[in-house]
Amino acid sequence: MQFQLKEGGFFKENTPDSIRQIILNETAVRMMGLKPPVAGQYVHYKGNAEIIGVVKDFYYKEPADEIEPLLLSSRLWGGISLYIKFKENINRAHGQNAVNTVLNKFDSGFVANPTWSEDIYQSKFESLKMQSKIVMIASFLSMFIAMLGLVAVHLYATTRRIKEIGIRRINGAASMNIFVLLSSDIVKWVLIAGVFAVPLAYYLAVEWMSNYTNRASLDWSIFVIPILVQCFIALLVTSGVSIRTISRNPVESLKAE
Repeated sequence: MQFQLKEGGFFKENTPDSIRQIILNETAVRMMGLKPPVAGQYVHYKGNAEIIGVVKDFYYKEPADEIEPLLLSSRLWGGISLYIKFKENINRAHGQNAVNTVLNKFDSGFVANPTWSEDIYQSKFESLKMQSKIVMIASFLSMFIAMLGLVAVHLYATTRRIKEIGIRRINGAASMNIFVLLSSDIVKWVLIAGVFAVPLAYYLAVEWMSNYTNRASLDWSIFVIPILVQCFIALLVTSGVSIRTISRNPVESLKAE
């Protein structure tokens, strides 16, 4: 867990026990009505305590919860839990052994059962990661099924227009013009589907994000870009049917039943 310092500094080693020092987060500073510079001010916390630093707000509970005021202290002062900072990339087993070695100097029968802050915060976002994976898989499956249906519909539509395409080719219509004619129907239906899907997607996104106190704004691009991508994919997967129909001998097209 990395604290982002906004003002002041962190705790230093060899600070006398008689000196009470604390670090606050931004929410605590705001709720206490402290004016900058905050570092160096004194507040009443089990006596007079010096604020030596302010850290930026971070989620230390559930992601959907509002960030609450936080006070960090370098002394127990009646507390029952210890937060120990290790060097980065330290081996967990080595770190735990080092803690037990120090604690055994005071109580040889005591064995620490530490909980790593990294695991705590990772678990808080685990459900969100799982939801993201499920939504992503469901989106790919639905898109795959939709593209299969689109190919089938496009194949049926072009088959019904084989004679029309043959007549157009005999009359000198360019292959590109016929391709655009056939593809325009695909784009039209994708855009119509997008018109109905965007309001529903916006409503569901707003409802889901309403569970979170701090949330990002919904930009129009997150709705427009997917529709454009879907149009491109639709043209890509149906182009084979269009090209095959266009390349067919126009005389055979006129004979088709």
